[in-house]
This record gives sequence, structure tokens and C-alpha cells, in this order.
Amino acid sequence: MPTALFAWFFIVFASVFILMGWTFAVFVILAGKNLGRQKRYTFCLVMGCVECLFFPFGTVLGVFTILVLNRENVKAMFGEKPRLNSES
Repeated sequence: MPTALFAWFFIVFASVFILMGWTFAVFVILAGKNLGRQKRYTFCLVMGCVECLFFPFGTVLGVFTILVLNRENVKAMFGEKPRLNSES
């Protein structure tokens, strides 16, 4: 009985891990499409941050995504309102 339970643990663990990977891949594809359409700025920025966890290609892609999305002219293209500086 413990052997069957042990096997089922690995089956469930692997299945959940694969499902999470597929879900992340779908989110990356959606973020890419939204970047092309210049929609859903916050979603694209969050996905850029999450991609930084996946070394080395995700890190490079995520960092450059964050750098580009933080430019004021890119924010304007997405329709984001400019932030007011709190300088006196």
C-alpha cells in the first residue's frame, strides 16, 4: 500500500507542475499579444516581473520588458495616466 501511495504522490506532483508550466506559457503568450496591441499595461508589467524568475532567458526578457514598460512614452502608448512627481 505505501508503494502505491508513493507512486500517486509523484503522479499528482508531476501533473500539477506540468499544469502550472502550461498556465505560465499561456500567460506569457497573452502578455506578448497584449504588448503588441498596447493593452493591459499592468498585466504585461507583472508578467515581466514573474519572467525574471526563469534564468537565463526569462530573466533577460523580463528585465528588458520592465525597462521598456517604465518609459513615459511607452506608458502613454498604453494609455496610462502620467504619475505626478511629489517634488516640492
